[in-house]
Amino acid sequence: MEEAKGGTYNYGTAGAGTTPHLTAEYLFKVLGKVPVTHVPFQGAGPALNSIMGAQTQLASVALPAAVELVKSGRVRGLVVTGSKRSAALPDVPTVAESGFPGFEDVTWVGVFAPARTPDAILQRVNREVARLQQDPDFLARLAATGFEPLGGSVAESRDYLHKELAKWARVVKETGAQPN
Repeated sequence: MEEAKGGTYNYGTAGAGTTPHLTAEYLFKVLGKVPVTHVPFQGAGPALNSIMGAQTQLASVALPAAVELVKSGRVRGLVVTGSKRSAALPDVPTVAESGFPGFEDVTWVGVFAPARTPDAILQRVNREVARLQQDPDFLARLAATGFEPLGGSVAESRDYLHKELAKWARVVKETGAQPN
């Protein structure tokens, strides 16, 4: 990021308020002290097209959208924001390896149900999702796009969600991120 401090850069995302937007704001403005301008697009594809078309210098998107473009050499992966390198892009360093330890953003997908769903139904859905996470074909498809399955109980999922909400509230406050 040291090289970036002398220039003016803009970066595309899949939209204002997305975790890739908030992650980039935090990485550039808080950790790197680099002035950047956010350019929100309607999806990761248009954000990635913007760097391939030289409309923006950078893009911050969820890994699955970028994996094939990085592998093909059409875009360059600079960092992944997980705590470890992605199996899908093992040559792309983590944010921590790049000099900024302590921050992590992983794209995750959850299964949600209405608030008053009976516990027995929640437990059954949880068991079925856990069963799916054991299927080799499913795991291979996830890995190819950069996703890694996480499992756990309904209570562990609820706790994770609460931690994520607190983390992103702190990031919004520290960055001053606003909807564009």
